[in-house]
Amino acid sequence: MFVKIVTESEFFEAKGSVIYSRPNVGFGLAFLEVESHFVRVLQGWLRSAKEKIESGYNANPIDGLNEKE
Repeated sequence: MFVKIVTESEFFEAKGSVIYSRPNVGFGLAFLEVESHFVRVLQGWLRSAKEKIESGYNANPIDGLNEKE
């Protein structure tokens, strides 16, 4: 499967494979064949989400990932 995730200013794309699925809950996805540019984009998003969680951010940690503070 081809996966593309888009924000207002960046995007990530890679081949992926569903590794598990739970009805009404979600699914796990393994990314395959990720280009180095997209690895850096994904790492930046994950770093930002982690920082928000660690700072006590109460809302969804991925909201506004690209907002300038």
